[in-house]
Amino acid sequence: MKTCLNAGVPIGEYLADQLLLPMVLVNGGQFNTLFPSTHFVSNIEVIKQFLDVSIRVEQESKHVWRVNV
Repeated sequence: MKTCLNAGVPIGEYLADQLLLPMVLVNGGQFNTLFPSTHFVSNIEVIKQFLDVSIRVEQESKHVWRVNV
């Protein structure tokens, strides 16, 4: 939690992967998070196996990553 506060992001690495599927199901959105975990990246790949969606992850700064669904 302290890492999120220091980076100024509302979504931590353990919540980021859980938000992907709900965001896909409600037609997208975006959020900032920390460095993508391997579980996060794996979750993206699993979702793409079932649904034709675009999920982009871009580094905005040293500690901040933007996720666009």
